[in-house]
Amino acid sequence: MGDSDSQLTKGLVGLLIEGLQGLSPDEIIQLTPDFIQEIGLNVSLTPSRANGFYNIFKTMQNKVLTCGVENLPFQ
Repeated sequence: MGDSDSQLTKGLVGLLIEGLQGLSPDEIIQLTPDFIQEIGLNVSLTPSRANGFYNIFKTMQNKVLTCGVENLPFQ
C-alpha cells in the first residue's frame, strides 16, 4: 500500500506496487533501477520527480530487507 497528497506521486507509487507485486523478496532486492530507463519513464519526468521515483523504489527494497517474508507488502 502507498499514498501521497500528490496525485503524480500517488501514481508513481502505484506503478511500483503493480510492478513489484508477485515478485519474490530476492527478485525485489536484486532488481536494479535500470528499468526506469528501459520503460522510458526517465524522459517523462523532471529530474526531481525521477529522483523521487528512484527513492520510493529504494525505500520499497529496504522494506523488503527489513520485513519478514510473512509480512511482505508487495504480494
